[in-house]
Amino acid sequence: MNAPLGHTLVRATPAGTAAPTASSTEEESTAASSARERHRLARIRSVTGDPNVRHGHSHLPGGAIQNHDERALLVSVDGGIPSPQTAITDGAARVEHALPSDSELGALLDAGYDQDGLDSACTCDIPPRVSELSRRVETTLSAFLQDGLAKSRRMDVSYPPLWAGLTQALTGGKRIRPRLVLGAYLALAAEDAVSEGAEPAHQTGVAGDPTQTRPAAASTAAATATATAAAAATAAATATATDSLLSALVATAAAQELLHGAFVVHDDIIDGDLLRRGKPNLTGAILAEHPLRESDPARARRDAESSAIIGGDLLLSAAQRHIALLDVDTRIRHRLLDLFDEAVHITAGGEHADVSLAALESGSPTITRILSMTEHKTASYTFSVPLRAGAVLAGADENLLGALDEVARALGLAFQLQDDHLGVFGESARTGKSITADLSSGKNTALVSLARDSTAWPLIVALQHAPESASAAQWEHVRSELVRTGVRERHDALVADATRRAHAATLSPALPPRLRSYLTSVIIELGGRDV
Repeated sequence: MNAPLGHTLVRATPAGTAAPTASSTEEESTAASSARERHRLARIRSVTGDPNVRHGHSHLPGGAIQNHDERALLVSVDGGIPSPQTAITDGAARVEHALPSDSELGALLDAGYDQDGLDSACTCDIPPRVSELSRRVETTLSAFLQDGLAKSRRMDVSYPPLWAGLTQALTGGKRIRPRLVLGAYLALAAEDAVSEGAEPAHQTGVAGDPTQTRPAAASTAAATATATAAAAATAAATATATDSLLSALVATAAAQELLHGAFVVHDDIIDGDLLRRGKPNLTGAILAEHPLRESDPARARRDAESSAIIGGDLLLSAAQRHIALLDVDTRIRHRLLDLFDEAVHITAGGEHADVSLAALESGSPTITRILSMTEHKTASYTFSVPLRAGAVLAGADENLLGALDEVARALGLAFQLQDDHLGVFGESARTGKSITADLSSGKNTALVSLARDSTAWPLIVALQHAPESASAAQWEHVRSELVRTGVRERHDALVADATRRAHAATLSPALPPRLRSYLTSVIIELGGRDV
């Protein structure tokens, strides 16, 4: 019997068997090593398409969710979940986790996995397929923006610059949300439903061999012709249905990115930000071109924010339209619209809670309330809805969707907490984010909440009165104090706890092994990010 997936890889001697001798251990080790190498080479060749691979240490192409990463999956068996602390604190270890090591493959073999068993759990074929479909997502987004810009040119001259700003705002980024839609679908869908451009098998009337010929009566020939025509019609209908489903998948993925774009635009306005990842955001880009930016900066800022609100509304409407026009079964479309509404409702509630908490007396929001707000702002629209949307398109039932939601909510909290960590301890050159903004503004993050209860807080308050004049050395001293007083360690523990809960949630029996492995690879990849 195959051991369950989702656990740390270990070796164990089955109960009731004699301990191996030194010679038998050496022979088994040699055999296992050979089997591991054969499996590793087979998997790399199957993904890269390179039959000339001669060693087993190449990273498989594509990351679980990010274009620029080169990692495969972590396949695991009995013994406990992978340590989230390792994934959080050591990016290099995370990359090694992504490609099964010799000891991991050996443990799988010891546990009774054969080649078919390993392949059924392997998700290393998903990243290249996600990358391929992601290009179609980019084409869809580009077509929407070009169409909007073309229509805007038939209206007031002030309208095209707004669309140009939207185009810039949607350019780049990790595309986490659409890639999760694609990944979840690919982890669940049947092989024949995701092979674009696959040619149907050649149909013949002679034992399936097109090279053979044989005399046949006229009636036999007619029957063969009829069967061939029917097979061709079936193949054509299947190809059309597959292409329609893939188009719906791509449109759904694009809708998630449009929704993200809308939320980002509105969130920046709420926070009063003019930059996003170190570059002018939509408000900042519009403000830079405003004719009153020098003579009446307050009026110019208000106008720029008003225009950005309109831009965010356009993206929000477009996201919903992409879902509403899907060429899928009505029940599926309604379910996806329900998910879209859920994402908007929960995220809006989280954003509103953030605004409300900011009005409270400093230090009064409990960390429990802050963590709840953090989860609502991020988890639903970034992880839960994209993953469940892909699963809905693959025909998932409600039990599976519920299990996905459990994983996603914990992962979403871990993701945002890690983002807050990078907002203080990250490198601006890599993240494109300020590493002083959260502290200088006293933003209601879990990290800032922990800092308020530390002896480092008076140092932060002193710099908050004149953040523009605070030197880099002063802020570095603050960060050192946050480390010395244990704030960073306590915050890392929160990240680790949320990550651990995400790993534990993948063990739900409602999640099939292939999806479980994909989710594990996503958790590990995001856990070690530094951007």
